[in-house]
Amino acid sequence: MVQTSRSIGLSVVYSEIMSFDGSELYFHHSDWGEAGFDELSFRFPDGVPLGIRRADGELLLNPPPGTRVHAADDLLLLAEDDSTIELRSAPVAVPRDLPLGGGRLVKRVENELILGWSPKAPLVIEQYADYVLAGSSISVMVRQPGDEVRRRIQALRQRLAGIEIRLIDQDPLDVEALIEARPLLYDNIIILSQSGEVESSETMDSQTILLLLQLLQKKKCCLLKSGTY
Repeated sequence: MVQTSRSIGLSVVYSEIMSFDGSELYFHHSDWGEAGFDELSFRFPDGVPLGIRRADGELLLNPPPGTRVHAADDLLLLAEDDSTIELRSAPVAVPRDLPLGGGRLVKRVENELILGWSPKAPLVIEQYADYVLAGSSISVMVRQPGDEVRRRIQALRQRLAGIEIRLIDQDPLDVEALIEARPLLYDNIIILSQSGEVESSETMDSQTILLLLQLLQKKKCCLLKSGTY
């Protein structure tokens, strides 16, 4: 959740790998001939090897080049369907040395906004703190935060030195309160369902979608005013 909020397009990659739409993950067994994992990566016309499952159940994801695949091992592959997985005796593509892009994400001072509160919130805040530099801030906007929420935030403040954690006691669904928080000035925004405060999961989903629409409408209005929409 934290990674995808900070990297545009990463959510599409995770969705393709982890969902049941499009390509899916399969364990596949064949006669590997004691080949290396990097060699086998080029011998599937439809399938991308992601890891090795050893005979004892150990799972190696993205193993280093030269890792041997033994006779009793399975490969973890991303493929359109298990019926299309086929190991060829020769490479179906020739690897090429291509230059890596010069850009690289580095830690920097950021301002993050979390709208809502759920049991995931403390973990999300801790993960944010791992990605940003000291001096960054994390604002949490919660409707009528109870004593437990305040206690958890205070504990996070003490544990995450150098990161300012602000609690905004306002309802994110209140349009005026949301505008006052100036959400578009933040680097990233995460919406969390107010679990435990509503009657059903359908209500939580509806509130989350409504909040997202409000943010998109706010962004659209700002772009129209600036002439960049």
